[in-house]
Amino acid sequence: MKTMKKKIFAVALAACLVVLSVVSGTVAYFTDHETASHTFTSGNVAINLTFSNNDNTVNTIYPGQVLKYAATVKSTGTETSYTGIIVTIDRELSEADVNALFGAFDANYTVNYIAGTDKTTVRIAYNNILAKDGSVTFFDDITIPTTWGNDEMSAFSGVTFTVDAYAIQSAGFTSAVVALAAATEFNGAWAN
Repeated sequence: MKTMKKKIFAVALAACLVVLSVVSGTVAYFTDHETASHTFTSGNVAINLTFSNNDNTVNTIYPGQVLKYAATVKSTGTETSYTGIIVTIDRELSEADVNALFGAFDANYTVNYIAGTDKTTVRIAYNNILAKDGSVTFFDDITIPTTWGNDEMSAFSGVTFTVDAYAIQSAGFTSAVVALAAATEFNGAWAN
């Protein structure tokens, strides 16, 4: 009988342990879990430069002649930008001659003129933000100065104009001059 009582006690104890493990295994806690992710998409700054002669009838040039050459930059990227052009002329010209060639630029532009011994560089920054799909024309004609005589005209004959356009994102910059100085090898040279 003692053995039977021990067996019953052992079975009862095992049953209690099973019940306790089931009950303790079902104890619930307040829990929560959430996951969030984000995929970054890069924008881009892209431009298209057009430097073209809109008058194909020009064969020779003379003082006072207006040449229909235009330099236009169009934004083709997904972001707004600051933009500017660098015009390199393979002759040394005075600042007065450069001003006569391009005319006066209004407050929308910052112009920096640098003369060298064998070339002239004109940096023109567009001070406003260029919108996505927007465009800006930096100049739409070149006027041969009326003050030029035979010597100046001979020196100008065969001159080459090269136009390089630059753009940099507008985000993170406060001005075109600062942005363009950061974007090009001419660091700081966009300002007068």
